[in-house]
Amino acid sequence: PPPSSDGFEHLHTPTAIRDATGSVPNLERPRGAPRREEGALAPEAALPILETRHAKVMPMPRVPNAGNPFKLAWYVIQVFRAVSQRRRAIKWMQKDIVSQQEALDGVLGMLGKTACELKLDMPAFAEEMRAINAAEQRREGAAGQLEGLADKRAKEDDRFSEQIAQLKDVHSGKLLAHNAAEKTLRALQDQRQKLRDEVGQLEGKMKAYHRSSEDKEGAAGRAEDAAVRAALRREADSLRNEARRLEGPRDAAQRAMGEIAKPLSEAERNFDTTQKEEADAKAGVVAAQRHHDQIIGEITAQQNQESTQRANAEREIARHHVTLGTMVNLHRVDKPELKPLYERVDTIRRGINGLEAEIEHLKAEKYARDKNTMIKGTVSLAGGLVLLVIIIILLTIALG
Repeated sequence: PPPSSDGFEHLHTPTAIRDATGSVPNLERPRGAPRREEGALAPEAALPILETRHAKVMPMPRVPNAGNPFKLAWYVIQVFRAVSQRRRAIKWMQKDIVSQQEALDGVLGMLGKTACELKLDMPAFAEEMRAINAAEQRREGAAGQLEGLADKRAKEDDRFSEQIAQLKDVHSGKLLAHNAAEKTLRALQDQRQKLRDEVGQLEGKMKAYHRSSEDKEGAAGRAEDAAVRAALRREADSLRNEARRLEGPRDAAQRAMGEIAKPLSEAERNFDTTQKEEADAKAGVVAAQRHHDQIIGEITAQQNQESTQRANAEREIARHHVTLGTMVNLHRVDKPELKPLYERVDTIRRGINGLEAEIEHLKAEKYARDKNTMIKGTVSLAGGLVLLVIIIILLTIALG
């Protein structure tokens, strides 16, 4: 059930606390909401308004006369608007509290760090001091490992840069030699093919001449006229002479084919050798790159591991600083270096307490409503809506 308003009292957050804790957006009074008259007493169901940063949140509405249905409906609307504004205000203040708590942790961490620098020698702080020293040693160890790994990586990069440059130079030389060998081989193969084609053409012509001469001799043997036989035999002799004339070029082409056989064989062997050497040089480049990538991968994995250990140590140090700062703040060790931090802690805590008090008050105000009036107002509002719908329907029928 809603709490009674008798147990509430005015809560005022001092101006110093409001200034120290920052601002939260003010919620303006909704348009049309009734203003609270000066000096007017609130009804029993209403709570007094906080004069804080959220003083502009519209007040919970006053209970109207029970006989006016329009005021009852307006009361319900105003209650819903006031409750909605308080919910938004509470939400903003809760976010502000989280921010203030984070700021408090930061100040407590600074307090603990300062206490470590001052090396406060108190039994109550001994355990936290030991934990912080151990975490700092782990952090320094991880930092040293990271520095060594960074040097190792730099040396590996330098070594690889020099090695890969040499290997690429070797590969470039082998590739040029292979291209030259391929060019020489192609030229000799083209020359051999050209000579083969020439020999083939010459032998083809010689065979054609021989067939033609044989045909002429056969025709001469069948001819009855002596003059015709003599002419055919002269033609056959001429064809055989043409065939014999082609024997010289054919033989020269065959000799040339024989002469390039040895250079061609050497070019083929040179091509195969340079091709293998180029492939080996290329494989050497790939292998060196793979080996370098493997080493860099191992170094990177170690760096990630050491970075994680350093981050864990730093988080542990920060956590112990906050714990130590909390203990120092409780003991209030009298040191000039710590007094400004004590004041900041007190200011933030007062701000948090003020915000929490405002939240509790606003939560309680949400229930500051008259139940019977809410029921009557809801009925009046529903009746008004039904009446409005009926009027619209009748107008639609009449105009239709």
